Amino acid sequence: MKNLFLLIFSLTCSLTKAQQSLAQNWTKSDCSGNSHTLFDYLDSNKVVVMEFGMGCSSCTDAAGDLSSFKKQYNLSHPGKVKFFYMDFWPGHTCSIGVNTMLGSYSFDAGFENCGSDLTYYTSANPMTLIVIAAGYSREVIYNVKKYIYYQSDSTSIKNAINSFFITAGIKDALKNKNDIKIYPNPTAGAAYIEINCEFISEKASVNIYDAESALVKTISNISLIAGKNSIQLNLSDLASGKYFIELINNSQKRYSSVIIKN
Repeated sequence: MKNLFLLIFSLTCSLTKAQQSLAQNWTKSDCSGNSHTLFDYLDSNKVVVMEFGMGCSSCTDAAGDLSSFKKQYNLSHPGKVKFFYMDFWPGHTCSIGVNTMLGSYSFDAGFENCGSDLTYYTSANPMTLIVIAAGYSREVIYNVKKYIYYQSDSTSIKNAINSFFITAGIKDALKNKNDIKIYPNPTAGAAYIEINCEFISEKASVNIYDAESALVKTISNISLIAGKNSIQLNLSDLASGKYFIELINNSQKRYSSVIIKN
């Protein structure tokens, strides 16, 4: 009976309000007195992870995972991911509730009285709500409303962040569309990367990622010369879908694009 109640509660939390596709801006002073504006971070093309919590066991489970992610992304993407704890429980203040979480888990900042921000994303009152907003578009790339936080949520959160960084790199690289061209696109299997290189004879590698940002293939030790280069790809062993192609030269300059495998 208890499990049935939890299931109904969880489904209610997930269905009571349509998921927002865009973040809502806020400017807040954290529990250390420092001011933060959400859109300032997003307009710098950063990722902002917000855990809306009330100090429950589900909240601490999520906070433990986010603390681990913070350490990982500080190494792989320094300064590009911010983690905030947003306490929404009435009566909680920085001294009662928020600072306890901040003392036990690694967040960039914590805030009190976040109930109005919570209601923008859900009309329910979940034990914990994790919202991830990212980039210039201010898009909500992940929004999970949970009565109980599950370990599988960790994988989904990391996939959302990793996918953003891959596509963000592609968008930046494609500002100059003459840098890289992939054809035919879509392809049934065989394709070519055409790239104009300004550097002189150098080695490079190509990484191919699937839609979940997992690395599925690497082509190493590619010889490039100054001027136009053509690199052959074989995608025949990959499933149909969208793939992200990243070419990296010895100087760690990255060229990125997208290809569709039929």
